[in-house]
Amino acid sequence: MAQTEKYMILEKKEMFRQKIRANEAMLAAVLGRQELSPMGRPEDPVYEPFPYTADEATAIALENSSELKSIKKMIEAAGYKVAMAEKEYYPTLQSQRVIQNAGVTTWTCTAQPLPSISLFFANQN
Repeated sequence: MAQTEKYMILEKKEMFRQKIRANEAMLAAVLGRQELSPMGRPEDPVYEPFPYTADEATAIALENSSELKSIKKMIEAAGYKVAMAEKEYYPTLQSQRVIQNAGVTTWTCTAQPLPSISLFFANQN
C-alpha cells in the first residue's frame, strides 16, 4: 500500500513539473523569448517623482471623472425640466392692437391656457 502511494506521489510530482515547463514555455512565447533562455534579474525600478501637487491631482481627477460628468449632465437636464415645468405653469400672454376705420381701437389679450379676452377702447383724440 505504501509503495502504491509512493508512486502516485512521484507521478503527481512529474505532472507538476510538466505543468511548470508548459507554463514557462507559454510565458516565453508571450514575451517573445527563446524557450530555454534565462530570464535574467529584473532591474531596480527608477524613482520618478509625481509631477503634480495634491491639489493639482485632485483638480485633474475631478475634471476628468466620467461619473462627475454624467452627474453634471443629469443636473443640467433636470434644470431644463424645471424650466419647462415653470413655462407650462405660467400662462403665455399675447396682445394685439387693431385699429378699425371708425376710430375704434381693439386690444386683444390672449392668455394660454385661459380663454381670449377682448377689450374695446374708443379713440380719445
